[in-house]
Amino acid sequence: MIKTVYIKRFQRLLSYTKSAYSTRKEVLHCDISSRQFHNNSMALKPKINEESKVQQPSNHQTKFMNPIVRELWEQRQRHGENNALANTDFKHPSHSKTAIDYNFKSNEFLREAYQSPGGTMRFGKVLEDLDALAGNIAFNHVSGHGEGKLMLVTAAVDRIALRDIPVLENDQRLSGQVTFVGSSSMEIRMQIHELSGDESNETPEHWLEAYFTFVAVNPDTNRPVKICPLIPESSEERALFELGSLKAAAKKEGRKKGPG
Repeated sequence: MIKTVYIKRFQRLLSYTKSAYSTRKEVLHCDISSRQFHNNSMALKPKINEESKVQQPSNHQTKFMNPIVRELWEQRQRHGENNALANTDFKHPSHSKTAIDYNFKSNEFLREAYQSPGGTMRFGKVLEDLDALAGNIAFNHVSGHGEGKLMLVTAAVDRIALRDIPVLENDQRLSGQVTFVGSSSMEIRMQIHELSGDESNETPEHWLEAYFTFVAVNPDTNRPVKICPLIPESSEERALFELGSLKAAAKKEGRKKGPG
């Protein structure tokens, strides 16, 4: 009797799994609204490179890093060591723009690490990469501004929109930049699109778009720290800045009203 129950449960699970993979092209949109993340006092603390003052992962964190997150940490370290925008009073969105490629065609190890049983990208790993890239983008914006200590914290995942989950046949590119800056917080927009080989296309069609909010705080007091303002240049950057301003105002109003 117990054996029969477990067989039936396994059959239902297998049926659900097959159904999920067969309908993956129909489930194209996912929206996470203002999901808050809080600091954990028991979390592993990254090491600090005293020469460059750049946070580095601990040995435990490095052991379990996926290749893209590891590369993003190395990018952050190189940027900290070769920062040419020191002591600036403001930043443009282009100063924080960061990108990394998934070379699935030429890197079999990377392809195997990211491929799900259904042949698509593992969305859990994509979430790790989004948070790591957002950290690099935030770091690029605040680096060189001021002399005080600060810590960058993922305050909220405002939105993740999916148009598709691609099969790993072509290379992909994850990119993003700061779109809005308040007093101590910044909005970061990220996108993933397929690399088709046509680099002349300046606006490729992306299959994922995400908005994260990062906050700069003093690591000793956990109080917000003022960061350098953002000066948009292009018409698209100005439109995104205005939209970010409206969303920030709506969040502030929501906090005043409280839950419910």
